[in-house]
Amino acid sequence: MKNLIKLVNLQGKFAEVKAEVLGAIESVCEQGSFILGENVERFESEFAALWASKNDKRAQRVKTILYVGRLDDKQKAVSNLIKSFKNVVEQAPQVELRIVGEGFDRPLLENLVEKPGLTGKVHFVGWKSGKELAECYLSAYLFCLPSRRESYSLVVTEAMTAGLPVVCSDLPALRDRVVNGVTGLTVNVDNIEELSKKLLLVINNEEYASQLGANAKKKIDETLVYSHKQFVQVLKRVAEQR
Repeated sequence: MKNLIKLVNLQGKFAEVKAEVLGAIESVCEQGSFILGENVERFESEFAALWASKNDKRAQRVKTILYVGRLDDKQKAVSNLIKSFKNVVEQAPQVELRIVGEGFDRPLLENLVEKPGLTGKVHFVGWKSGKELAECYLSAYLFCLPSRRESYSLVVTEAMTAGLPVVCSDLPALRDRVVNGVTGLTVNVDNIEELSKKLLLVINNEEYASQLGANAKKKIDETLVYSHKQFVQVLKRVAEQR
């Protein structure tokens, strides 16, 4: 009898927890759309005020290669990007490299820049967020992520949302978004020569760069953006089955 009472009490508590979980799901998802957990509406609002002037800025600017992320060279391999950039700037002197982020390897990377041909061409700007980060994306010509490994990389999604062509390492975590020759270009990890060639391919062909960027934004819009109603329904179905 005691065991039966315990079982009834346990079932009652489970029902209460289940109700709380479903309520929490609805509460969270009422905030808007999500990109795999990231609030798209909030993120895209950072671009809204800058988007109208994007084309003018890109037409007038020096072509900027953008990197956003930690300065952890063991994982992110930013040194490979700097070495590739040295090859790029020899053939395309109008190009600059902007590095957004901080990390313990910043002194090492800054030391790499103190070489002939790179002075004044590579800019370390520290961490950026909100409209400042949006400005970095919208004033760039292309985005590059030379990482040796990634678990997801939200910055790739951000760059594609901004309509940037992406040149990145061929990693499993990025293949769902960066389709080689369609939404960007991929390179083998630690292949500096290949990275240089792919960067130059995009830099020297503005029409191709624009097409890659347009495809990138379209892919994000079509495959990663879900309305909060869809998100709620999926999670509710999962919760109901537990």
